[in-house]
Amino acid sequence: MKSVIKNKKKLLLGTAQFQANYGKSQFNKLDSKEIHEILKFAYENHITELDTAPDYGHSEFLIGQANTKHLITSKIPSYSDISFGYSEWIETCLAQTLLNTKRQSIETILFHNAREFIENYSNEVNEKIIQIKENNLIKKIGVSVYDTSELEEILEIFRPDVIQFPLNPFDQRFIKNYIKEMHVAGIETIARSIFLQGVLVSQKLKDQEYFLKWRQDLNDWRNFCQSENLKPYEACIRFILEVDFLDGYTLGVGSLKELQEIASIITKLDATGQLNAYDNFRTNDLNLIDPRRWP
Repeated sequence: MKSVIKNKKKLLLGTAQFQANYGKSQFNKLDSKEIHEILKFAYENHITELDTAPDYGHSEFLIGQANTKHLITSKIPSYSDISFGYSEWIETCLAQTLLNTKRQSIETILFHNAREFIENYSNEVNEKIIQIKENNLIKKIGVSVYDTSELEEILEIFRPDVIQFPLNPFDQRFIKNYIKEMHVAGIETIARSIFLQGVLVSQKLKDQEYFLKWRQDLNDWRNFCQSENLKPYEACIRFILEVDFLDGYTLGVGSLKELQEIASIITKLDATGQLNAYDNFRTNDLNLIDPRRWP
């Protein structure tokens, strides 16, 4: 198969969907055989990075079991044991991730809770970050953020290697200024939630009671996809490819067949220079675009 990274935006395969109870989409639980098949197909088709986290159930452990050669991005989870200092917490969590994934080092570690990182950042924390990089336990360190205010606060105190943030046709908050500024500063930019946790691609989610107040917006989105002769997930991916200065994006799948379909589509999609085609879907309604506010 032709490489799915031809468009110069790298694709990281998300692993949250390896667990049935993570997020709004509630995928059927994958068995270990299918997970191994997904990982094998991904690597053979040039999807060589995985995005995982301790919060994704046993996903790290399953990656370790699969003995895959993928590069790994994982997360420092929320600070849940105050018997540790925050710098010790970082070291302990990273050690557990290395153990789970059966690796001597990983590509990237992200702080999963940006607010917590901001509140606990100190010279001691910065020295710990420098130490684990110098010890070659990680190559890059960064933060996963939910909104632009978190990003601004982080950049005032810390210079990350990577920032991961939500980006999709309805949530375009980071497009204006931020992505280009990070690119110029040498910070890698990775988009997540490109399907708005499934709401933009799942009829079942769209019709849930909570989302009925945005029924017209979501119907307009479906009509746009039909007019462009694209499936909703294709339209979301094409939107991502249109964004200048974006380095990569994560997406998860619920089956091997789904990954095969997406990989096939990505080889055919490319940027068209028509990002403004998505302008009508941009919204700042946090009750829709911030999943932390969903019931």
